[in-house]
Amino acid sequence: MASSGVKVDEETVNTYKAMKLRKVNYRYVMMGIEADGFIKVVLAKERNVNQSQEEEFNDFLQSLPQDIGRYCIIDLTIPQKNGAQKDIMFLITWCPSGAPTKSHIMYTTSKKALTDKIREGMTEIQANDLSDLVYSEFLERGCK
Repeated sequence: MASSGVKVDEETVNTYKAMKLRKVNYRYVMMGIEADGFIKVVLAKERNVNQSQEEEFNDFLQSLPQDIGRYCIIDLTIPQKNGAQKDIMFLITWCPSGAPTKSHIMYTTSKKALTDKIREGMTEIQANDLSDLVYSEFLERGCK
């Protein structure tokens, strides 16, 4: 796939690393391709101790724009078959059907630039509609 020329902002890489190493307590981070050609964090939401993980997931869904693409990292604690709890980070490429074709093209062709910088250990998901992002399916994908 051809490269779009988009680059990943260093602060975006640092945010991902801080999330991965648990230096920050974010439930999710949303990134966008900015006019300057860099993928930058546009929203970082801390975990809310007054909400269940599923409620936070639903808040995440509500924050997704319907008119433009986004890359998102969501960090979920998922019960494993052996009874343990495991933190799993998901990388979501969000290209809603209501977004212009240019947005779809930019987010599709720029994903490699992002995954080259921040992919380690994440489960990748492509979503074009909210029906592609179902909490129980995330739990299922993360359960081993």
